[in-house]
Formats: sequence, C-alpha cells, structure tokens
Amino acid sequence: MAKYAFYPGCIVSTEQYGYEISARRVLSELGIELEELEGSSCCGAPLRHVNLNLTQYLSARNIALADEMGLDILVLCPNCHLALRDAKQKMEGKEVRSRISEELKGEDLTYQGNENIYHILEIFYDNIDEIKKRVVKPIELKGAAHYGCHLLRPSETGGVDNPENPSKMEEILKVIGAKTDRYPERLNCCGGPIYFHKPDAALSMAGDKIAALQGKFDFLATVCPYGQRMYDSKQEQAGKSIGQELGFPVFYLTQLIGMALGIDGKELGLDLNLSPIEKALSTLMAESTVPDPDDEPE
Repeated sequence: MAKYAFYPGCIVSTEQYGYEISARRVLSELGIELEELEGSSCCGAPLRHVNLNLTQYLSARNIALADEMGLDILVLCPNCHLALRDAKQKMEGKEVRSRISEELKGEDLTYQGNENIYHILEIFYDNIDEIKKRVVKPIELKGAAHYGCHLLRPSETGGVDNPENPSKMEEILKVIGAKTDRYPERLNCCGGPIYFHKPDAALSMAGDKIAALQGKFDFLATVCPYGQRMYDSKQEQAGKSIGQELGFPVFYLTQLIGMALGIDGKELGLDLNLSPIEKALSTLMAESTVPDPDDEPE
C-alpha cells in the first residue's frame, strides 16, 4: 500500500471541506494510505510577495517534517504544491539552504529534501488503470476541466502536466465515463488569488468562464480550492458581476471519481457544494446520493 504525508493546505482545512472529505475517502478506496503531517503550518504562499524568505522557510519547514517521517508529500492545493516545489528547488542553492537550515535549527528541524512532492492529480493519474477497473457508476455527462494556474505554471518549477496543453484531468474524466473537450477558456485563471483586493475583477473572471461553459458542458471539474471557491460558492456573485444568471454544476474531481466508484454522496461532501449540482445528479442517477442539508443528524 502506498503511503504519503498528507498536506491539505490552509484553505482546504478551513473552508473547502468537501475537497478533503472526498480526497480522503477516494484515496482510501484506492488503497492509498495518508499519514498526518503533524505540526505542519501554512506553506507561506500568501506571503510570497510580502516576505519571500518567510515563504521559503515555511515551505522548507513542512518538507523537513516530511523528511522526519520518511514519506513523500501529497498535496491538495495547487498553490501549496507550487510553494513547496519552489522551496525545494531554491534549497538546492547553497546560500538559501544555509540560511533556511540555520533558521530551522530553532525548531530542532533538519532539512534534507529527500521527499517528493505530489499533487493529488498526479496520484490519480498514476492510478488511472485502478480507477478504471473500479468504476461501477459511470459519469455519463460532458464535463469541462479546470486545472488551476499554479498546477501548471511556472513550468520551470516542474508542474504536473504540459503547461500549454494539459490532458491528465481530461483523461481521468474519460476513464470514469464522462465525455469532455477542450474549450478556449480552459487555462484562464479563476480570479481567486486577487479576490480579496480586486473582488470585482475576480468575480468577472469567474463569471465569464462559467458563462462560456453553460450550454456546452454539463459540469465543471476542479482540483483547486481557489477555483472551487470562485466557481462554486461565489457563482451567484460572479453572475451578478457580469449581468448574467448562472446556474452551473461544479464538482471536485475527487467527488466525481468517488461517485463513479459507487461511494455515497454523504461520504464525498456533496452537501457542501453550493452550485446547483442537483442539475447534473438528477441526470446522472435515478436516486441522487446528495444528502439534504436540512436533514437532522442521526
């Protein structure tokens, strides 16, 4: 059984719970074991343009914790994945490594950098044959893929797919039974990284992309918590920003894989999606597995 040090990232752990819930459940179904990265902190990505040294330190610190465990790191957030990848690359330089290593001594940590850093999309792609074998409820709809900017770019830090023409998400969607296609806006940013200081621009970016998908696709699949936030939970606001009513289903790829494997919606966090996913589910299955958020807990 493959085992990884699990690093969900701040936004997943504090807001995008459906991503973590579905990731844990699906990975378990595939026989992949997760071990908590105890003592982990923010990757530092939000501070990159304020204090680069702090960003490098925080990411190197998380890698050092994984070094102690002797496990590769599995990451959910593309922004975290980029920060950790970038820190590992920068730590190859003697000056940066010396400075950060000295700072880590204050926590009795030693950076070795022996562990690989994987985004969950890479893990799914490496297990695509196993996923295919386990499909019991094909996703017989047409889906669009949203990778997230930091999963692909900058390419020099080693993204998970071709930065100009990625295909791994589409290949996974096909394996679970969905139809898919490329579309002109496929690599456009969701606007999430600028939402807190330029909300109007961010919402317009998200709204334009969703508007372009409506009528052409049945759902959008994401592997980025920023993208899910903008396209799912802020979809109504995004529609208002472009003067158009939007009503488009948005899922995490983890949720779609889970449904295809026959996992109940309660175990995939589908009740936490805020876009109208029932539109897709009503077509997908005779009896939806989406729990009613108004149901009283047992």
